[in-house]
Amino acid sequence: MKLSKTLRSLSRLVPLLTDRRVPCVPEPIRLDVRPGARPSPKPPVCLFVGTEPAQHRAERVFLWSIEQVRDPGRVYDIYLMTDLAGFDRRGWLTGFTNYRFAIPHFAASLGMRRAIYNDVDQVYLADPGELFDTDLGSHGFVSIGPRDTSVMLLDCERMATVWSLQDAQHTRRKTLEASAAAEWGVLDPAWNARDEEYRPGDSKVLHYTTIHAQPWQPFPERYAYQRNPVAHVWFGLERAADQAAYRMSAACPEPDAPPSVWVLTADKPGHTTQALGLADALGWPYEEKRLAFTGAATLHKRLFGVRGASRIGLDRARSDRLAAPWPDIVISAGWRPTRVARWIRDRSQGKTRLVLLGRKGAHLTDRSDIAVSCGHFRQPPHPRRIETLAPLSRVTQQRLEAAAAAWCEMLESAPHPRVAVLVGGATARYRFDPDTAQQLGQAIRAWAREVGASLFVTTSRRTGTQSCQALQHALGPVQHLHVWQAGQSANPYLAYLSLADVLVVTGESESMLAEAAATDKPLYIYPLPERPAALGVRLKEWLVRRAQQPRRNTRGTVRPQRGLAYVCGRLIERGTLQPRRDVNALHRALVEHDFAHFFGEPLSLAARPQLQEFDTVAEQVRRLLKGER
Repeated sequence: MKLSKTLRSLSRLVPLLTDRRVPCVPEPIRLDVRPGARPSPKPPVCLFVGTEPAQHRAERVFLWSIEQVRDPGRVYDIYLMTDLAGFDRRGWLTGFTNYRFAIPHFAASLGMRRAIYNDVDQVYLADPGELFDTDLGSHGFVSIGPRDTSVMLLDCERMATVWSLQDAQHTRRKTLEASAAAEWGVLDPAWNARDEEYRPGDSKVLHYTTIHAQPWQPFPERYAYQRNPVAHVWFGLERAADQAAYRMSAACPEPDAPPSVWVLTADKPGHTTQALGLADALGWPYEEKRLAFTGAATLHKRLFGVRGASRIGLDRARSDRLAAPWPDIVISAGWRPTRVARWIRDRSQGKTRLVLLGRKGAHLTDRSDIAVSCGHFRQPPHPRRIETLAPLSRVTQQRLEAAAAAWCEMLESAPHPRVAVLVGGATARYRFDPDTAQQLGQAIRAWAREVGASLFVTTSRRTGTQSCQALQHALGPVQHLHVWQAGQSANPYLAYLSLADVLVVTGESESMLAEAAATDKPLYIYPLPERPAALGVRLKEWLVRRAQQPRRNTRGTVRPQRGLAYVCGRLIERGTLQPRRDVNALHRALVEHDFAHFFGEPLSLAARPQLQEFDTVAEQVRRLLKGER
């Protein structure tokens, strides 16, 4: 027995002898009475914050959140408890787990009778002075639960008899919480709203308790970060802090010395549209580099995935020349051009910055890359990822007016309402066989007859000959039918968007939906039937769910990411495991934001908002390229 006690004593002494951290003293920050404000007669608000060096972004936003809601006439004394010496950290979940139990000791040395404790992964939405002034009654401390001490109001004099500094330094958290059970009282849950518990207008402290979903991503080496449904609150505070604080010097040339830009394009019209459209929106001169590929590119992808820097599969004879001097910025969309873009970055010795678009292309492999992708792609969050509602579209008022002038004779005599039907076609996930085409044609024909509309129909390269024939037969006579053909230059597609009164688009075509939503015409989505998912697809989705589905502990909070969830999260982050795009989520988002209706709803000819995301994305890209974040 004596030997075991001696060993325990030595195990406690070793960390103290070898600990090179700062002394066991919190770092003080005082928020004084604001100039011009009438001083409050109330005592200073005392807060202790548990934090660690990797949480510097969280510390800044935490303090900024207090500045937004504080009483300007009151003093706030804030103490950051970070990297303190003398603590045995074995078994700690964070780098500050037990600091909270040392608050009675620190408060005594500062002459404070009561104090608030907060974890650093929180933001205030109401004045902490309100919490500080709460009546403790007969309790030594209050929190939302006896085992959840992440937000506390403490009677420091009373709790000093329960939690000593030595206890905080050497005793396990659960033991310390259990020892204070008789002192606990209930705190209003509004002061510790954990993630999805957040209620706008009601919550007073928002706590980002899911470690692998914290928006500022403090530990990218430990976790594959997931989405947080309330991340917008934290980012909104950080943006406001950025606007009020010192900004880093620009990392890119100023507008009077525009950067050199290459835009890599291939054979995918949707990808080309996005890449060139973003280049136009940025407003810098650019050079388009057209690329052609062989089957070796696809083989390389199957063997090694979409990541990496390579020209394997690039048909150099049919592609534009790629040679020094290398550009300042490369914009690319799709996995094939993106691999070439990374090759260019390597050739430039890292000087070229990449702006990557698309589901398979927008995987971040370098800290200077910027990704632009749609929310329904279900890709992991990242500080340098810009999310859009739909694929970026080059549909502008100027292009619509030019198309209308070129094709106006075709539509000018047609009766109103004029309905343009934009037909996509079969994909690996969605079926568009002759039967489906016939059902679409019959539904459109009946709908047009009901509302007295004239029909204008255009197909695409995915429609297929047999499906096109079935569609044409089911539609019967229409005002105009354009059948897509390879190599055909004349296409009334943009004229349809400009001159029609109503647009109907098949739901599998994300690009056509985005282009239709960029107009102000009433838009109706016609979803296509899905094919049964193959075994491999179902297995991948099971792995994705393992990465993204939260597992809760006994306190009701989400467990930190570990085991298979961690492995799957890393696979998604690296692009090895691709979540399926959720096109139904895109449909819902378009409808919820009043950009579209589902086909079958009553006809409405009222104008609607236009989906225009290029300018917003371009501004975010400029800011990231200039190093303002």
